[in-house]
Amino acid sequence: MRLWYEGELLKEIKKKSPNDAWRELGILNKYEGKTISGLNNNITTMILEELKTLACTSNEWEDMDLMQKIFDYYLRKKTIARKCNRTLFFLRRNVSFRP
Repeated sequence: MRLWYEGELLKEIKKKSPNDAWRELGILNKYEGKTISGLNNNITTMILEELKTLACTSNEWEDMDLMQKIFDYYLRKKTIARKCNRTLFFLRRNVSFRP
């Protein structure tokens, strides 16, 4: 958490949880840090879930459900042929990247 006043950084608090950060700050102690920061809000939680980055390791390349989600998220909008064979695409990538 960073505390700013008139463009000047007054204090920076690094803790594992928002609750710990607010406790250290010493104000609004009757509220939980997650509530103050909006992390308990359903809309905020939904948006944060949508923004999570999809990724995988080479060990997961054969997990077609995961690869489909990654394809849909990153590549579907960028491919010319939207009906391309995604399974074949991933299998070819898998073979070409293996040592």
